Amino acid sequence: MPNRYTLHVVPWSHTHVSWLRHAIGEFFEAGLAQGGDILRTQRNVDAYLSLGLAGAERGDPCLLAIVGDVPVSYTMWIGVPPMLDSKWKTLNAMGSFTTPSWRHRGVSLALREAGVQLAKERGYERITATAFNSNERGIHDFCVGLEGWPVSTNVEVRFT
Repeated sequence: MPNRYTLHVVPWSHTHVSWLRHAIGEFFEAGLAQGGDILRTQRNVDAYLSLGLAGAERGDPCLLAIVGDVPVSYTMWIGVPPMLDSKWKTLNAMGSFTTPSWRHRGVSLALREAGVQLAKERGYERITATAFNSNERGIHDFCVGLEGWPVSTNVEVRFT
């Protein structure tokens, strides 16, 4: 792979559904390995894909990084429906995935920067995200790269 490449950031679309299905499945597998519980089932992949495509159609930052004609990474940031009155117009970071051979090459950073710009243009005021404690890189990227800060802790209690 050459060191120089041209990266295009585009919204999710039906053109790339095949790649998205694969990437979403890989995202679920990575989550399971880190302690998550969303299974890599066809039903879950389809639901997540539909959510991302609908978000992109609304103009939310559901973005793909394309090199040549091939997707190499995605982010899915979805606007939180205003079911209750809130201080902020909020996006929820629903996940991201980068093809392993494209990691640590600035692709995720480019998607985040494009996502933040699009979010601001659409009037969003903040983004919330959940990251597994084992995902030190993801926590670092949000807390340092986007100047975020932890505002709560998720606690899991299993009933056995």
